[in-house]
Amino acid sequence: MLRSAFLPTSNTCRVVTMAMGSARTATKALSSSPPLEVLLGCVPPSSQKRFYSALSKDDEEAEKQRVAGLSDYEKEIELRDLDAKLAKLNTLRGINTGELYTLRGRFKFLARDYGIGFMMWYWTVWCSTAALTYASIEVLGVDAMALFARVDGWTGYDISSKVDPTLGTIGLTIAVNELLEPLRLPIVVFSTKPVVDFFSKR
Repeated sequence: MLRSAFLPTSNTCRVVTMAMGSARTATKALSSSPPLEVLLGCVPPSSQKRFYSALSKDDEEAEKQRVAGLSDYEKEIELRDLDAKLAKLNTLRGINTGELYTLRGRFKFLARDYGIGFMMWYWTVWCSTAALTYASIEVLGVDAMALFARVDGWTGYDISSKVDPTLGTIGLTIAVNELLEPLRLPIVVFSTKPVVDFFSKR
């Protein structure tokens, strides 16, 4: 009588079997999923990158072999298509972040898209405004050393007696030219595309 009280019934066996099956399923799911720290967002982004790769090693090798079999013309066509897709994606990203609608963001886009042409145009404009600033200082007879002496009076330093007048004028030119950056940057941003395209077609 006492022994029969401890014998498992069919319902008990069914419950135990279901519980064991659920435990096996949960264990398999946990073993195939990323670590819990990643799922909860507790791992920094730099550490999460090791769990994801755009291409596996085998896919990368297969792509290298595919590209090696392309002709120069086919590579050129494919590169143009990739560049067009990248430009669209970068534009969408700029819309998402809002950088597309700021001068700083458009400056970054121009530097990325036009490269050396953009840098050459920017420094051309920078040197032009510097030359105009220097000419204006000379024509208007602005005494750079007198300005340095006034600064010495405010700071307590003795810079004016140690600086050559010509170097003082050049230093004043650079300082004023840098103050013109809020005016120069919009000019560069809005004129880069037509200027670079014009010289690229020649």
